[in-house]
Amino acid sequence: MKNPTEKIPPYNSDAEQGVLGCALLNNELIDRLDPEWFYDGRHRHLAEGLIIARTNERPVDLRVLSECISPITVKECGGMDYISDHLDKTPSAVNFPFYEEILEGNLTRRKILTCYTLAIDKIYTEEIPSEEIAEWMEIEVLKIRRSKSERETATAMALVHECIDGFEDAARNRGKPRGLQTGFIDLDAITNGLKPCELFILAARPGVGKTSFAMNVAENVAIDREIPVAVFTLEMSPLSLVNRMMCSRARVNSHDAARGELDERDCARLIGAGSQIARSPLHVIPAAGWSVQQIRQHARRIVSESGVRLIIVDYLQLVGSGKSERANLNEHISAVSMGLKKIACENNVVVIALSQLSRDSAKENRKPQLSDLRDSGAIEQDADIVGLMHPHSDSHAVELIIAKNRSGPSGPVHLTFLKPLTRFESQARV
Repeated sequence: MKNPTEKIPPYNSDAEQGVLGCALLNNELIDRLDPEWFYDGRHRHLAEGLIIARTNERPVDLRVLSECISPITVKECGGMDYISDHLDKTPSAVNFPFYEEILEGNLTRRKILTCYTLAIDKIYTEEIPSEEIAEWMEIEVLKIRRSKSERETATAMALVHECIDGFEDAARNRGKPRGLQTGFIDLDAITNGLKPCELFILAARPGVGKTSFAMNVAENVAIDREIPVAVFTLEMSPLSLVNRMMCSRARVNSHDAARGELDERDCARLIGAGSQIARSPLHVIPAAGWSVQQIRQHARRIVSESGVRLIIVDYLQLVGSGKSERANLNEHISAVSMGLKKIACENNVVVIALSQLSRDSAKENRKPQLSDLRDSGAIEQDADIVGLMHPHSDSHAVELIIAKNRSGPSGPVHLTFLKPLTRFESQARV
């Protein structure tokens, strides 16, 4: 039986010729050409020639095309007679989408074939660990699955157009956050909403309520806005987290609920809150003992399958780095921090990672600052936003200090912590 890797990769010569003919008939279609579509080298050269000719801002015909490619290339392409055949075989440009779909499908098949051929080579190389091969394959397959529109944003022109669209959208929605809204008005105002590829470090001393605040954000995003959220919990069990969330949303004292000291109204509110959570696109993943590589692998899968746009990791210092035992604590935390930033960028999502603060601010009776981030300065370096939680000892007030904001101002966000309900709310303005 013949080895499948020896077969000619998928391509369609008629469709390649047809799409070029359509572009010659309607020059606006040249802007949609992608040289990667073409398996036949002659057709790829012609596509590149059309793209070059189009930049001169004049009508592109066979004569202009021939001026934009060298005589040697014309000869390699089969001469002008072969090129003119494209027009003869294409009576109308209306078939462009039909040909485009065929070429994109074949390109995807060729990429899959290349990926698996390389994977087979890696499998037979014993020095490469199996986990590394599996991770490489997941990343490559994820790249293949990205849509055509995402690939186009790599061009300068497409990026400029996207920026202009963003400015116009901001003008139309003046005053409204452009990114993912957390449900906390002052936080959304200072960050302008959380944007894809951002790493938000939420840091506090134990007992201040960072897990409660993160779960309140998850609740606001997943339930109120119906946007898929994934929570990787390394400290608490998923059951405990959902228990907290139910009590918080129902506004029921969690200690009373644990002791069974509830009246009928409390029970009804808990059932209602549970029903809302059950229907929401919230995913709680038990990740105790996981390394950052394991979280990356699972994140890729759940983003691809469920469209998750927000990932919460509770908490950073419990995540394994995959480094050897000889690595010091700073190296370990640096690897985790960088890995979390990669999760945000690879999947084009927001990542909120909870982190511990050192004891220094509490000892010195002062507000926390960036230097109090525990164990590593790399956390500050990798983060796009850093929020430091500072409780006021004589009240329910908690100040969330935005100490770093890569794309906006820094400053305080004033919150109220209703501890028995494990619930944060925006502080009322006087």
